[in-house]
Amino acid sequence: MAHANRILTDWFWDPWTMRGLLLVAVVLLCARGQKLLGLWVAGTSAVEWGGRTALRSALGRERPVWEHPVDSASLHALPSGHAMTAAASGVLLLWLARRTQLARAWWVFAVVVTAVSVAGVCFTRMFLGVHWPTDTLAGALLGTGVACASIATWTLVTRDGSGRTDRTATPGR
Repeated sequence: MAHANRILTDWFWDPWTMRGLLLVAVVLLCARGQKLLGLWVAGTSAVEWGGRTALRSALGRERPVWEHPVDSASLHALPSGHAMTAAASGVLLLWLARRTQLARAWWVFAVVVTAVSVAGVCFTRMFLGVHWPTDTLAGALLGTGVACASIATWTLVTRDGSGRTDRTATPGR
């Protein structure tokens, strides 16, 4: 069981895997002429990473210590980086998927995959003994908050939320 949880947390739900998925989305956006939106998504990911690092340093919460540890991790524990990155990346990818007007079945599938991924990463980090439940909960909530704030800001700044770099398509703005 521990081996399976390590594979899930270190490969499937690793922060670098999540950032890799966002990178693919950014490249696709740029290829479709939505460079500004692509940069916005990349910037949001960078803000999530930097904010988490600063918050961890400021809070300095130690990781759990067990008599017979299953796994180990370095750096501070609060918030969970795996959970925060999974939540922020998941919400951003859902937003981008929604903008493409996916068929309902695909949309439901994407929502389920995202929810299972965030819950799964929280579980694996606690199962492996490297985070307290509050570390993962805080990470998931903060990641969701960062992504939602970014989406709201994008929508306000671009007015229509299109992200198109071609300003001639909407005269008078």
